[in-house]
Amino acid sequence: MQKHKSINSKQLEKELGTGSVSPVYLFLGPEEGEKEKAVKNISAAVAPSGKDDEVAYARFHIENGEFMQAVDFAATQSMFSSRKICVMSAIDTLPSNNSSLTSLFTELVATLPDTTTLILTAAENRPPKIMSSVSAETYTTVQFWHPFDSDIRQYIIKKLKDHAISIDPQALQLMMRCTGNDMRKVDSAISKIVDSGETIIADYFIKNIIAFERDITIFEFIDALFEKKPASFSLFKRLQEEGIHELVILTMITRQAESIEQFHSLCTTLPTDTVLRELKISDKKTDAFLSFTKKYPREKLPGIFHALYMCESSLKGGQLSKKFIANPIVTLISDMIF
Repeated sequence: MQKHKSINSKQLEKELGTGSVSPVYLFLGPEEGEKEKAVKNISAAVAPSGKDDEVAYARFHIENGEFMQAVDFAATQSMFSSRKICVMSAIDTLPSNNSSLTSLFTELVATLPDTTTLILTAAENRPPKIMSSVSAETYTTVQFWHPFDSDIRQYIIKKLKDHAISIDPQALQLMMRCTGNDMRKVDSAISKIVDSGETIIADYFIKNIIAFERDITIFEFIDALFEKKPASFSLFKRLQEEGIHELVILTMITRQAESIEQFHSLCTTLPTDTVLRELKISDKKTDAFLSFTKKYPREKLPGIFHALYMCESSLKGGQLSKKFIANPIVTLISDMIF
């Protein structure tokens, strides 16, 4: 009889790199961010030619009563994709004392189509009771532990270095306090830093930008502003209430305007795709950035930079009025969207 296979997340990554994929996985442990990465890696490994549309993917929340839908999806062949990935989140919430559900789960695992990969997740570190109803050799257990601080520190430094970004020790320490050992928060923070365009990260940046308890981020405000949305006013007010300094906000606006100016200048001699790479615009930001360049054509930029200069002069020139409408950023927003 084949022995039950139990590995950690690092071992899973190595196995997937060789193309080895189990039909059924049980993901255990508290590190949800790493589980998400593992699901993506499995999806990439099962795609016959590396194309996402060749894999039909669906996630079902068992705690919300979606078990029957999950079984139906996992047990049937897809008409449009050659492979399927079915994720059953919180499988430990499936009642193990319900004989009909247990029988159905047992039958699903035993008769799972070769084209389906089933991924079961649970937050605990031990297998849920429902797993005792299936043969141990039919699935692979993968343990996801929260990483050590030293591992997170090296991970952040490496990821930022890949984008030619350095971070000073104080900023790194503060960032780790903000994110804790939650890798989803760590990756989100890294993404924000990369998207900011900064190449040297100091602690003031972390204080003002990396704040997960906030309802909105400064990036949402910047996107709304360069889309010329009136909601920019209310978003700015909320940033004010959250203690984001006006000069930090102005810096982010100016940097985006400068990127648009560079885009228009470079596009006179280079193809758009080349310019986007030159400006290090990420794929997920491409559509939004191109929309900004259309709303702010080259001939309008001198007026925008004049408004930015006037705003900076007002912010640095004296005490700000407590009236929202009199704030220089509000004036700048008006100049930019109307």
